[in-house]
Order: sequence, then structure tokens, then C-alpha cells
Amino acid sequence: VVQAKIHAKYWIENRSKSACGHYQAAIKSMVDAPLNILTRARLKAHIERDAYINQITLIPEAPEKPGKRLQQIEVKVEEQCVRLLASEFDEKFNELVKNYGFMWDQPHWSKEVLSELSTENVAATIVYRLINSKYSCVVADDAVRESVSANTYVPEPGRILTAVLNKKEKPEFKLSWIPEFRLDGCDLSFLGKLSGGHVFESRVAFIPERHHAEIMDLCERNEFFITEAAKDLAQAMQNKCLGGKIVKRTNLRVFKKSIASDIATHTKDANGIATQFLDN
Repeated sequence: VVQAKIHAKYWIENRSKSACGHYQAAIKSMVDAPLNILTRARLKAHIERDAYINQITLIPEAPEKPGKRLQQIEVKVEEQCVRLLASEFDEKFNELVKNYGFMWDQPHWSKEVLSELSTENVAATIVYRLINSKYSCVVADDAVRESVSANTYVPEPGRILTAVLNKKEKPEFKLSWIPEFRLDGCDLSFLGKLSGGHVFESRVAFIPERHHAEIMDLCERNEFFITEAAKDLAQAMQNKCLGGKIVKRTNLRVFKKSIASDIATHTKDANGIATQFLDN
């Protein structure tokens, strides 16, 4: 394209134009000569790709500043994973997606979607938030794009409780929440005081399984979406407590042996009175 411009007049008149500007000008004028067949084919493919990108791009209704170029985010929807690729570095964008649970996986921001959740709904949630924050989103997935446009998707739960394995291969609870669903100061302080618990950036907490009673109470009170993995871990710990191997007493709940346990197996003290293993 550049080699075709052999006259000084063109370069004088367009001395402030960038290399990309020269290329875009060539695309608009397909009659530029002398362009060979291969160059024309490339230009045609470029035009067709631009048309396709425009077709699958969702943009805000009212940009912050008229004429301002919008940051473009490419959204890829894979099986149980959503990936975001920004056209340029943007601290505001980085902070926004990080708050929604995305992790940096160069060159993408990636988020693994829980099996209990819909990948399309998770993708639609972040696309909707990005558009509201004045970003344009290139979404090749037709279902996600249409559900965002028609606002028919089910938003990703604002608070989620699941169970994960830590670095020592021990199970623990993971609580995560997104900006609009932050926990209040009392609950955050409570999580921070649990022994062995860790709270990161006031949006993610990892709590040992021994605190299952406190965690389940807190999550039910704050309307967390509780995954099957978290329910299974809490049930396993509860069964362990009811079996008498571990007795966990907390301010929120006291687990005790089943009332139906055989009283005849209780030992007796010197006065012949059944010994109370657990109080009320």
C-alpha cells in the first residue's frame, strides 16, 4: 500500500498521517493503483472482517464524551470459562474485572465458572457491567450478545460460597462477592477474626472447614448462592461432630450428639447419675 504512493505531492499533503491512517485510506479507496491482486484480496478481507466486528460489537448508548474512542474488550466464551482481552492497558478496567473474580492469565483476564452456574450468564453479567462502564464489547457468542441486548439473562449471583482445596490439599470454604454485594463491616470483621481465616481485598475469604457452623449461618443470613461442594463439606463436618469425634461450640450454633443415642451406653458417676457429655 505504501509503495504504491510514489508521488511527493501525496506525502506532503499527508505528512501528519500515521501508517494506520494510510492503510485505512487505501481500504476506503479500492481503486488505488497500482495494487496487485493479493493486496486487493487482503484489503477486501480486512473490510469484511471490520464489518463482522462491527456487527458483533456492543457499545454504550451514551458515550462519556462525543467522538471519544471507546476502549474495546474482546469477550471469549469457552466451556466453563470466560476470557476478556483489552485492546490497551486500562487500570479502571483491570480493577473492575478483578472485583468480579477475574484473574490475570496473560494476555487475558480469565474466570473459571462453577459447574452450578451458566457460563453464558456469567459472561453476560460482565459484558453488561462493562457496557455500563462505557466500554465497547466484541462478543462473538450469539446467545450472550442477544441476551445482553434483550436483557433476558439471569445475572451471576452476587455472593457465592463454595469449597476448594488449599495448598496443603485440605478442604476449606471460599466466599466471594462482587461490588454491589459487599458484606457489611460486622461480617467482614467476623470473618477476619476466625482462626485460620483470610480475607483478601474485602471481596474474597478463605475459611477452614472447622468453622462450618459459623460460615453456613453467615451465608444463609446474607443470601449467598451455596454450591453443592460447600453443602457437602458442611454436611461432612456436621456428621463428624454429631458422631462425637469433634464437638465444636460457637456463638452461633452448638452441635451436639443426637438425642436418639442409646442412653444405656452412657457411663455413670459415683452417685449413679448419667454423666452429661454435652450441655444444651
